[in-house]
Amino acid sequence: MGKSFNTNSLSSFASNIAKKMKAFFIGNRYRILQIAIFIVVSSVFVLVFSQSTSPLYKNYYAYGGAHDSGDSLQFLTIGKEWSNGKVPYRDNFDHKGPFIFLIDALGFLIGGGTRYGICLFQIIALTITLFYIYKISNLVSKDKSVGYLSIIATLIFYSLSYVVGNSVQEYNLPFIAISVYFIVAYLGDYKKDKNSNHDPKKALFYGIAIGICFCTLITNAILICVGVLAIAIKLIAEKRYKNLWKNINYGIVGFLAILLPFSLYFAANGCFGDFVYSTLLFNFQYTGNIGSWLKTANSDAIVSFITVFFSYLSIFITIIFAISRRAKYYVIMLVFACVLETYLFFSAQNFNQYATLSLIQIVLLINEIYICLKGGRNLAPVALVTSFIVTLICYNQVLASVYYVSGMYKGIRNVAPIGYEELVEEVLPEIHESSFVAYGGNDLKGIYLRYDIPLNNKYFTIQDWHSSFSPNVREAILENFKQSSAEYALLPNVASEGIEEILEDDYEIINANDKYRLFKKIAK
Repeated sequence: MGKSFNTNSLSSFASNIAKKMKAFFIGNRYRILQIAIFIVVSSVFVLVFSQSTSPLYKNYYAYGGAHDSGDSLQFLTIGKEWSNGKVPYRDNFDHKGPFIFLIDALGFLIGGGTRYGICLFQIIALTITLFYIYKISNLVSKDKSVGYLSIIATLIFYSLSYVVGNSVQEYNLPFIAISVYFIVAYLGDYKKDKNSNHDPKKALFYGIAIGICFCTLITNAILICVGVLAIAIKLIAEKRYKNLWKNINYGIVGFLAILLPFSLYFAANGCFGDFVYSTLLFNFQYTGNIGSWLKTANSDAIVSFITVFFSYLSIFITIIFAISRRAKYYVIMLVFACVLETYLFFSAQNFNQYATLSLIQIVLLINEIYICLKGGRNLAPVALVTSFIVTLICYNQVLASVYYVSGMYKGIRNVAPIGYEELVEEVLPEIHESSFVAYGGNDLKGIYLRYDIPLNNKYFTIQDWHSSFSPNVREAILENFKQSSAEYALLPNVASEGIEEILEDDYEIINANDKYRLFKKIAK
């Protein structure tokens, strides 16, 4: 006969668990409350500023192409297609890494086919970022107000570069913040134990973080890479070769842990070459041909750059403070970051979202200001002037954000027609039963999401923009369009070289207005 069930033992076990949980919550009540506050703040920020994913902006698809939100529309479209079984790079083209598409695909699955599920990942990403901004601040001060001041300042500057949310930088930011915390804690000379080994487990995370950036946009990893380089220089200078070698191995493992699953997935789906070309090789051509914003810059553009990219510009001041306290390896990191960011931000276009990759530098500056003012050094006047400039920019941005968000909210809820609506909606049932492709600019990016039209063409949007950076892509677009089985095609009235000849042979105009033409394939 089996043993009888001992209810007293079960009751005692449950009681012990309850006591331990109570002790845990009491002992960590401040940290739990803090994280809860970060979650609330992140939720409000995402819901207000992420027009591309927030349920507050219901007509986003229709409005999105009319301003600088085109990137998110592309990511959302490819992500939704991936959630429905299509494979990025094989079935559709874009020159960003697959991590952003994976986030959006999972968001659509979680959101039951709506983009609102993506908000969850955005809130998680921002919560982690805020938590580690606070921890970076804690490296120099246990004063909670300093940490919260860093968070407030960072959020204000983030609103400048956030655009409409769902950018590649947004999902890289928590990995950058965590890595910078580890790196600065080791290199910042905030503690006395300057001659210690570097924990290889942290190098494992650097590898993971660089892998995530590589699988979105590799330039986002600048701060991590220069930090790793400075750590390597420090270990070599101190002849800690075994520790260096161990860190290298852990870093490689972390990087491969991210890169290999994506590589194997695309190889298994027959598009590994397309994956490599789209995310790496095409971007070299893109960077080489896009040109610097300085060529056409006016005074307004320069003022805008100084404001939006202040997080980048702040590194010049941070370097001065770090030099004054002789934090030599930290200075090496900052100088390398400054050089690379200067090249990046001045050799290409100054799209606002690019500034996000340097956002964590705001808290690094605040740390140095705090150290300087607390120590009463000769640079105290510089610290005070810098504090005033940061406060002034933050104040102006708060006022501008209220006006901007108010205007966006009204505009997206009461959107004016783009111009193609009547043409497409007249034959929308037929389009859903057959196939469709839009060939044009940013104004057409939202059309697939707006009308729930599946992608039928690999090169489904901004075809002329993509082809302007690569003759090979141009040929592929024309060939793909020629072989496309799309029954309907929407194009602007402005003629596009190469496409017009294909349309003349294979399509006929069935409707048009002063902005767009709708074509239907000729039955043969």
